[in-house]
Amino acid sequence: MQGGLSLDSAPDVAYLEAGHSGELVEDGAMVTRHSYRYDLVHARALPPEASTALIQQAMEDFGTCAAWDLI
Repeated sequence: MQGGLSLDSAPDVAYLEAGHSGELVEDGAMVTRHSYRYDLVHARALPPEASTALIQQAMEDFGTCAAWDLI
C-alpha cells in the first residue's frame, strides 16, 4: 500500500486531514479508495524544485494582481 499506513500487526488505515480536522479511516474499501487517489496525485506531482519554482512564480504573479487591492 502506497498512500496509507501499513503495519504487519494491524489492518491498513488511511488518515485524512483538513484545515481544522482529521479522520482515521479503517474501512478496508475506503482505505483502498484513498490509497488509489493518493497514488494518482503522487504520480502527477512535480519534483520539489519545480514545485518551488511554480509557487514562487505564482506568488510573484499574485503580488501584481489587481485583485489583491480588494482584500
